[in-house]
Amino acid sequence: MAFWLLNDINDVIENQLHNKIATLRQHAIKVRTHALLVDRYLYMWNKNKENEKFQLQELIDKPEKFHIHKYVQHHANVSKYDLPEASKYRDLFEEHPLSTFRSLESLCSLFAGCPIEILENTIRNELPNLINTLDIKIKEHQTPDLQPENSSVATNETASKLPLANLTKTTEKEKLPTSTQST
Repeated sequence: MAFWLLNDINDVIENQLHNKIATLRQHAIKVRTHALLVDRYLYMWNKNKENEKFQLQELIDKPEKFHIHKYVQHHANVSKYDLPEASKYRDLFEEHPLSTFRSLESLCSLFAGCPIEILENTIRNELPNLINTLDIKIKEHQTPDLQPENSSVATNETASKLPLANLTKTTEKEKLPTSTQST
C-alpha cells in the first residue's frame, strides 16, 4: 500500500517538473512577444517622429494603423491570440513614456550577445532539451523490479529506485546543460 502511495507521489513530482518547465516556456514566449511589440512601437516612433503629421498619441491609440501587431505576428511567428490587447500598451505608455525605452538592437553586445536571441534560443532549444533530459533521467532510474516481493511497505532500497529519488545525486557528467553565454 505504501509502495503505491510513493509511486503516486513520485508521479505528481514528475508532472510538476514538466508543468513548471512548460509554464516557464509560456512565460518566456509572452516576454518575447512583449519585447518585440515595444520594440516595434519604438521603431515606428523613431521612424515617424520627424514627420509633422505624425502624433505619438495616434501611434499608441491606433497601432493597427501602423501595423504594429501584424508585423510582430508575421515576423516573430506569433499567433494573433497570443498578442495582448492594444489597451494594455496604451496604459503602459501612459505610465512609462515610449522615449524611455531602448531598442532591442541597442541591448546587444559583442560578448554577451543579444537578449532577444538568448530568449529565442531558450524557448526553441534549451527548455525543450531540459524536458528531454528530464525524461531521459527518469527513464534511466526506472527499473522493472520496483514492486516489493513480500512486503506491503516500501523499503529504503525500493524508494531509492523511484525515478526522481536519485536525480539529486548527479555527477559532473550528468548535470543538466546550461547556457555557455554570459550576461
